Amino acid sequence: MGDFIEVSFKVPFTKNYIKKEDIEKEVAAVIDPKETKLFLISCAYWGRGVPDRKYLEYGVSADFSPFIGKLYEKLKYMPRIGKVVYYSVHPLFGFGDWLGRMEPYAWDFKECLFWLNFFSPEQVKKIGKQKLLNAPAFKVEELKDGGVFIQASELPIDLEGETEYIKAKIRIAKHLGFERYLKEEKERLMKTLRKEYVEELFK
Repeated sequence: MGDFIEVSFKVPFTKNYIKKEDIEKEVAAVIDPKETKLFLISCAYWGRGVPDRKYLEYGVSADFSPFIGKLYEKLKYMPRIGKVVYYSVHPLFGFGDWLGRMEPYAWDFKECLFWLNFFSPEQVKKIGKQKLLNAPAFKVEELKDGGVFIQASELPIDLEGETEYIKAKIRIAKHLGFERYLKEEKERLMKTLRKEYVEELFK
């Protein structure tokens, strides 16, 4: 786990560009003014991993290393901030997690799950609204534009380690039929956890 957590949104480059300063103002309106410096907002143009399609990336990241003792208090802002940015940029897909966990999947929008997941109306249509709304997650919410927000677990880590976070994503992936994700996640976990434990998780 890294110390940085990020909520990131991928927007087709053909959509209107939203100024970073405008997003900063909206984010500042939903958090404690004394903590605005905690969050770094970025906008970038990229095409990594998808050479035939270009995207704008809007990200809000925060370094939580100085706040481990008050981790819950700080993490509670991320879903709220994520919704603010989602409504500002209307992305194809948005997600939030520790940066190290996002890397393997962040360049592919097909069948990926994170701590925070923002499914656009386009994705909702493909996957199925009721299927998403009935996902066995900590929080599921239909968004104003017809998208769906899924928060896998209360926190992206708990006192026992990553147990609930991992189990939650597996439950959701099985419910949504994300077979590719389940296969790749199992292979990833096999590299860091006991084989018997991983097999038990995926039963």
